[in-house]
Amino acid sequence: MQITDCQVTYVGSGPFVLTSEETAAVNAAVAAGAPAGQATDLCLRIVRACTRTDLRGLPEALAAYGVPVVKGALTLAPLAPQAALLTRWLKTAVAR
Repeated sequence: MQITDCQVTYVGSGPFVLTSEETAAVNAAVAAGAPAGQATDLCLRIVRACTRTDLRGLPEALAAYGVPVVKGALTLAPLAPQAALLTRWLKTAVAR
């Protein structure tokens, strides 16, 4: 299955509280340069980056997310179906 687009939003009766895994992913993204102070929004972008994306648009999608979000995605889901592709993209993006 390939997903061309997805929207990630929190739906719940109370405030969104990050799990320890989500907090670790947000911290990894902030350490890599993402703005601090927007943990919820950043977490949702990280979850979206973890979604399996059509390979034809993957480089563009990852470039749009940026290095910090991709690092957060790999922290949150290191065994995700596309983790190897994210890691490969990250190596080339950081090398530039």
